[in-house]
Amino acid sequence: MECQCVAVLHGHRYNVYDCAFSPGGSHVAAVSSDKTVQVWRTSDGENVAVLRGHTTYVYAVAWAQDGRILASASQDTTVRTWEPFSQPPRCTRIFAMAMGTVASCAFSPDGMWLVA
Repeated sequence: MECQCVAVLHGHRYNVYDCAFSPGGSHVAAVSSDKTVQVWRTSDGENVAVLRGHTTYVYAVAWAQDGRILASASQDTTVRTWEPFSQPPRCTRIFAMAMGTVASCAFSPDGMWLVA
């Protein structure tokens, strides 16, 4: 398979650590050392959401299967869930982890479980 760059998505100010396409491919989310989760529409590259709340680096992002919920994992020892398409976009849950930096997260295929 041959790959080529078709777009450069602007928004993050510092290192990007993870990115993920939404289940239908209509959006892409990325997380960064700038403490944000950002979402772009793939059809035109427009930044449609900047999600703020983490207090330090964000290392991982994952979409729920329905494409309406995002999860993010951070060095601030939290995992957050977000509704990036609500008006305004909002954090729906904050899970405080006792073990320190959270570097990964994933939803189960049915969307019932979130692991980190």
